[in-house]
Amino acid sequence: AWNIIDQPVGANLLANGGFEQLDQAGRPSGWRWYDGAAVRKEGGKAWVELTGYGAVGQDIKLQPDWLKLKVSFRMRVTGVERGDDGWKNARMAMQWQDAAGKRVDPWPDVLWAEGTADWRTCERVYAIPPGAAVLNITPAFFAKPGGKAEYDDVSVTLYRKRSADRADLPAPKGYEN
Repeated sequence: AWNIIDQPVGANLLANGGFEQLDQAGRPSGWRWYDGAAVRKEGGKAWVELTGYGAVGQDIKLQPDWLKLKVSFRMRVTGVERGDDGWKNARMAMQWQDAAGKRVDPWPDVLWAEGTADWRTCERVYAIPPGAAVLNITPAFFAKPGGKAEYDDVSVTLYRKRSADRADLPAPKGYEN
């Protein structure tokens, strides 16, 4: 059995999860940029708005001693209607990949939304599957055109590490051999 450390560990593994730092083109630094994405600002705060099959993305290189990651973000949706497939909505799309970039099963049970809802915090803890070397994470809008999804404060943090010490504990007093 693995000896597990049960508290969150470390800082945000994503670059610029608040979308505040912009590059010369006015896009959030550190993020891959796809059509349908725009930066919105109000009161000194920035976030990403996605429409019409839009997305932004990052890859996180995983370490062999990591066991679980916690994904957290804020999301607001307006008029999001599911497309012609069950996964075509507003979602934090994710994929585990091996070192060669090939998908590793299982697909993560991602957080998603449809309809209209004000800003809310979404978070979930994910076990890293064997063979995964990268987590591809992509705030996305895959729904029918006409709605929008907004994302802010995206973070991925190390939640649990595998312990280097895998020795069994001694038997309780009175149960020695």
